[in-house]
Amino acid sequence: MNYDITPQVNNRKGSVPPSFLSEKQTAAYLNMSVSWLRKCRDKGTGPVWMKFGNSIRYPNDALVSYVQQSTRNFTGEYRLPPALANKRGQTSG
Repeated sequence: MNYDITPQVNNRKGSVPPSFLSEKQTAAYLNMSVSWLRKCRDKGTGPVWMKFGNSIRYPNDALVSYVQQSTRNFTGEYRLPPALANKRGQTSG
């Protein structure tokens, strides 16, 4: 199955794919909480993020990659979390 996992943001001009999502937008996209995202940042296990001044932003392409890398075929399948695999220079799989 193929899913359209491109994040979309609704604004007054319609639904557009952004370059970066805020914490709240990212949490909504992943159907998780903002506090979960913050815990992931602390642990280094969540999606890749960037900091611009005091603002945390999640790159669109990194979120798509995170979702793809988080996909499993069965419960016993083990992969390194995407953030840890990237730090170790490994591919998760």
